[in-house]
Amino acid sequence: MPGCRPRGRRRGARRARLSAPDAPLTARFLTDRNRQIAAALGAYAASRGRTLLELAFSWLASRPAVASVIAGATSPEQVRANAAAVGFRPTDADLHEIDRLAPPPAASPGA
Repeated sequence: MPGCRPRGRRRGARRARLSAPDAPLTARFLTDRNRQIAAALGAYAASRGRTLLELAFSWLASRPAVASVIAGATSPEQVRANAAAVGFRPTDADLHEIDRLAPPPAASPGA
């Protein structure tokens, strides 16, 4: 459809991913702390026979303030994985462990 792509962007061109060294949000989100948290959560998910995606979606869906989990997908496989991930219902113990492994960062002064 005309007008669906930003100007100057060719059809099929992909945006920079977060993992690209020059992506604007890389320094903010791909920190050592966040990598360690992701590794710990991935290990916990695997120990429960789950994927990190299932763990993330289930944790988000369990939050009272979250009305819906919205996720992007760039392939049919990702759509299927996203849909399957919502089938996992974490226990209270799971949610407690997720919160322990991934505590929120300390508040910044003036934030």
